[in-house]
Amino acid sequence: MTTTNQEALNIIWNKLGSYAEDSLGGMIGSGNFDDPDTDTTYADEWAEICEAMAHITEQLNEDS
Repeated sequence: MTTTNQEALNIIWNKLGSYAEDSLGGMIGSGNFDDPDTDTTYADEWAEICEAMAHITEQLNEDS
């Protein structure tokens, strides 16, 4: 089975999304950082992962 770059990225994005929802839950924050009850423990790390994935996606799209 041959997987294209876009299919591979979709697999990674889907797995990362599942991990974020299932394992991190509220620890990446709900987006409402003014709410004192929001746990943003992993928000910075999650933002870095998303930024890196976006960069990889852009590079692959430019190369194809």
